Amino acid sequence: MQGADASLGLAWGCLIVAAAVALWRDAIDLSRAPDALEWALLALLSAAVLASLWGLDPRRSFALSVPLLACVPLWFLLVRSDAGAALQRWVAPALAVTALVQMILVLTAAWRDPGGDASSWVRPAGAAWLVVPNDLAWIACLLPLLGASAGRWLEWAAAAVLAALALWLHSLTLLGASVFAVLVHAGLRRGWPLFSLRLLLPAIAVLLIALTAAALAAPSMLARLQLWAAALQVFADHPLGVGLHNFVLAYREASPLPLDALVDPRRTPWPHSLPLEVLAELGVPGLLALVAVAATVCRKATSLCGADRPRACATAAALLVFALLAITESSFLRLWVWTLGTLLLGLFALQSTVPSTNQGHR
Repeated sequence: MQGADASLGLAWGCLIVAAAVALWRDAIDLSRAPDALEWALLALLSAAVLASLWGLDPRRSFALSVPLLACVPLWFLLVRSDAGAALQRWVAPALAVTALVQMILVLTAAWRDPGGDASSWVRPAGAAWLVVPNDLAWIACLLPLLGASAGRWLEWAAAAVLAALALWLHSLTLLGASVFAVLVHAGLRRGWPLFSLRLLLPAIAVLLIALTAAALAAPSMLARLQLWAAALQVFADHPLGVGLHNFVLAYREASPLPLDALVDPRRTPWPHSLPLEVLAELGVPGLLALVAVAATVCRKATSLCGADRPRACATAAALLVFALLAITESSFLRLWVWTLGTLLLGLFALQSTVPSTNQGHR
C-alpha cells in the first residue's frame, strides 16, 4: 500500500492499528531485553532526537520525521510479535507488489507524456517512495529476497526487468545496484566473506576512488562531490550536528566554493550520501551510532551467512545493496530509506532466533 501516494496514509494507519491490536492482545514481547542491534538503533535514534533539539530548526526536523511513526510499529510487529516468524515470509511478496505498483505508475506517467524525460515521469507518477528516477534503485534490494523465497530463476528474471527499466530511464544507479545485488548474493551463497573488514574497507575505498574519477567525466558526479565537500564543512562548523533534515539550511554558507562555481546551483536538500548526511546533521554522536549499527550488522552477517541459511544470506545481500545506495544516493528524506531499512534490519534481527535449517529455496 506504500507504493502509491493515494494509499500511503492508509498503509501507515494500518501499521499503527495493527500494533495497537497486537499490544492489546499481549502479542508483542516488551519484556525481552534489547539485543546489540536494537541498542545501536536506539543510540542512533537518540542522537537524532538530541541533534534535532539543539539543531538549526527543531520544528523542521521533527515535522519531516513522520515516517518514523510507521517504522516503530513495523519493527515491533516484525521483530517482537508472536507472528514475526510467519510475517517474514511475506516481506518479499509485499515489497514485490510495492515495486510493481511503482513501475506501473511510472509507465502510466510516461504513456501520458511520451515526449518527457525520466524526471518528468517520476515526479507526477504518484509513487510515494519516488522523487527522482534513481529512487527506483531500492528495488535492487528486493532481488536477493526473491531468490531466497522463490528460486534463483525469479531473481535473474527480475534483474533482467530492472536492467531494461534502468536503460530506458537512463539510470546508472538502478543498473549498477541490480548487477551488484545479483553478484553479492551469489558470493554470499558461496561463502565469500564479504562482511570481513579486510574486504569491506578496501571495497569502499575503491568505490570512492572510482566515484572521484567519474567526476572528471560526469558533471552529475562532480556536483555530488561538491555536495560531499559541503557536508564535511557543515560537520566542521557544527560537530554536534545541525539537526535531522537541516543540511539544506547550512550547506550553502558552509560550501568552500562560490555559487557560480557549483555544477548544480539549485538548492539541494540532501548531500547524496547517507553517512555524510548523518555526519553533518547528527554530528559525532550520530556517526558513532551509525558505526555501531554497521559493526553489529557485519558481526551478525559473519556468523549467520552460510549455505544452510539462504534467507540470512539474502537479507545480508540486500543490506549490502542498501549500504551501496546509502554511500552514493539515499537520504533520510526518502520514505523508502525508513521503511526498507526497518524491514531489512528487522529481518536480520529475526535470523538470530531462527535455527540453522534450510530456510528457503537453494
